[in-house]
Amino acid sequence: MRELLPLALLALAPPVAAQTADSLPPGVTPELVARGKVIYNGSAIDLNTGEYRWRIPLGEYAALTAKGVPITGTEQYGGPIVTAGGLVFIAATMDAKFRAFDKTTGKLLWETTLPAAGYATPSTFAVRGKQYVVIAAGGGKLGTKSGDSYVAYALP
Repeated sequence: MRELLPLALLALAPPVAAQTADSLPPGVTPELVARGKVIYNGSAIDLNTGEYRWRIPLGEYAALTAKGVPITGTEQYGGPIVTAGGLVFIAATMDAKFRAFDKTTGKLLWETTLPAAGYATPSTFAVRGKQYVVIAAGGGKLGTKSGDSYVAYALP
């Protein structure tokens, strides 16, 4: 039996549209939203087959969600890490959330709000047998609040 390679995890963004109304994020027009064309994805690709395992909108514009628009995802800067236990950790989004997903299904397992957006790739390390994940929360891009924190979490 052939051993499966790990999944490749990508953050994909749509083409940038023309300037928008004040109530919408930069690059998002009401027409694109209505046609379902504004999706910033988190994706997993099976490297054995080249097929997508899952794709999910990654990040949230609270102003759009409050108006009843389904979650579209946000522009992203940063990448994911995958633990040996099958957890995918990624921040990268404008909403300053740090999330953990199931590697196989893409199901959101955990999220927290950072002091500023985590436009970075997380790192993991172990101390005395306990595993941690850490993210730089510097923000400052795309009009988001700037910060200067490193935030670490212990895995159960």
